[in-house]
Amino acid sequence: MEDTVPQEFLPPHRLQGKYTYSPSFIRLLQTNDPPPDDLDATGTISDMMVRAADDIALAEKEIKSLRAQIREKKADIHCLGLVIDDCNTVLSPIRRLPTDIILEIFRAVVQERYDVFEITRGPWILTHVCKTWRTLACTYGALWSSANITNVTSHGKRFSPQEPAMLLHTALKRSGTFLLSVWFDYKTKKRPMTYRYSEINLPPMDSNIGELSASTDDDDHESFAKVPIECQLVTVLTRYSRRLKHLNIRVSTPPVLKCLRALNGRLGCLETLHISLRSGAQIHNELQESFSIAPMLRSVHLNEVSLASTLHLPLSQLIFLDHKLQRMRADVWRTTVQTILLQGSHLTDYGPPSPPAPYNSETPRIDNPLIRTFRVRDWYVLDYFRLPGIDELHIIHFGWVNGQIAGDTLSAFIHRSSCILRKLHLRGVPDSILSALPSVHKSLADLEITVTASNTELLSGLAAFMCEPGHFPHLSRLEIKVSNDLCSFHEAISEYLKQIYTLVDDLWNARTKVRLEVWFSIPDFSHVHRVCDVRKFRRLRDKGLDIAVFAARKSKHWSVTAGHGEEEDVEDLRDVLLDEDGQDDGTDSEDDDSEDDDDLGGVSEEC
Repeated sequence: MEDTVPQEFLPPHRLQGKYTYSPSFIRLLQTNDPPPDDLDATGTISDMMVRAADDIALAEKEIKSLRAQIREKKADIHCLGLVIDDCNTVLSPIRRLPTDIILEIFRAVVQERYDVFEITRGPWILTHVCKTWRTLACTYGALWSSANITNVTSHGKRFSPQEPAMLLHTALKRSGTFLLSVWFDYKTKKRPMTYRYSEINLPPMDSNIGELSASTDDDDHESFAKVPIECQLVTVLTRYSRRLKHLNIRVSTPPVLKCLRALNGRLGCLETLHISLRSGAQIHNELQESFSIAPMLRSVHLNEVSLASTLHLPLSQLIFLDHKLQRMRADVWRTTVQTILLQGSHLTDYGPPSPPAPYNSETPRIDNPLIRTFRVRDWYVLDYFRLPGIDELHIIHFGWVNGQIAGDTLSAFIHRSSCILRKLHLRGVPDSILSALPSVHKSLADLEITVTASNTELLSGLAAFMCEPGHFPHLSRLEIKVSNDLCSFHEAISEYLKQIYTLVDDLWNARTKVRLEVWFSIPDFSHVHRVCDVRKFRRLRDKGLDIAVFAARKSKHWSVTAGHGEEEDVEDLRDVLLDEDGQDDGTDSEDDDSEDDDDLGGVSEEC
């Protein structure tokens, strides 16, 4: 019977020895016929149902018991794993490393510039591992010597740290005797114009440098607590100011500017100063009381600081001075700039503020033979100067200029100064700058340009000029940056990179070797292979071309340069591109290479 009945109408195979279906029972399973009244006269079916229910209950009980055993064994496995971890911890080779090697490891893994108020990152986290690491981290001053004092996250959100003055004091105290590099940008909700200058009180200064007051006087504690937080932080910083080597401070309120007066005479090690004032925060006669005595100061970057304050800096010892200012009178601008150049006997790198209006031909030009590097933010600034000694020129932002004004201005400046430019950096320049290339190309060794929405023809024009025989004979480095306004879509970046690859390929075929650096901004590095054309990058590298590709964070804008001596937030993508290339199976590489050659062939023949 069982041989002729389908398996689905029989008891499960593993239960057929215990549960047997009668022929009439099987027949009813195969049809929709009603069961006869005497089908279960002997109680066989009812008994089978009871036995099956009992077996289910027994099976569930066994399952529950097995689950309990599984949980117990899993707990045993976890505990045994902890035992193994403890053994590995005791036998870890790092325990045998000398202290100086451990400290170097700390320094390698901790970000050089740490956020003071991010206590879950940076050197703070090393103090929570174990007693030994805490002791080493707290006593290794190099970990704490580069402090970023800010209440703004990397995403631009403001937060309120708890006891910020005490955290800053702890961090700076742990820096030991190391020289300090400090970035200060603490924002407040209160607007600068709401302060009444006469009502600003300085927090009490303590004669014991490097220590907060040990006084138990509740009145002193309350008076310090009433001081604005940003002033408390500046006060703590002032107590460690004798070890300041680099200071980059953004002043947001008048109280902070007034607190800076306490720095006067305490900056014996300061070498680099970068100070910015927010709109409405300017107060007269404060900066000259802060930085007039700094015997080691060599580099100064000023933003929105008055020209009158600049004159109180130790100009005779400065090598670098970059000054950005929006509003001033023309006579004040000229007199002050001339005074700076006269007093700056060692000043070789200078970026003057832009004058209030374009040059008047009746005004005598400013002449200085000592300047080697010159930085301007508007094209017409060049008309004011004659600088025969410069070999490096930075034009950061031409803006929207029509016609040949920009190119003619640069050409006239080169001719008037009779200078030999070795480096030319152009950011945000219009296409009209191409007319100045005949005046500068023969001596240039380093050229940097930025492609923006205002100079869409710059690449093609530069390529045509470069490929002519005898042009740029000494060029060894070409840097091309794609500005943020062209990096909104991957397709746009890819198109400009294609033009850049074409330019450098033609340049390579035409004459000498040139190192090419390509810079662009992109929010997600995972899409690099879609943007950079990995196969073409590989082909150029295989030909022997020295090419590098860098990506900047999306917030980085090429028209806003980093401060002197500061690093831009960029990532070298050469290894990423080569890794992407290594993952390629290469099945279509030959076809793609030939297609690339076809794309570039027409231009190469013209060159």
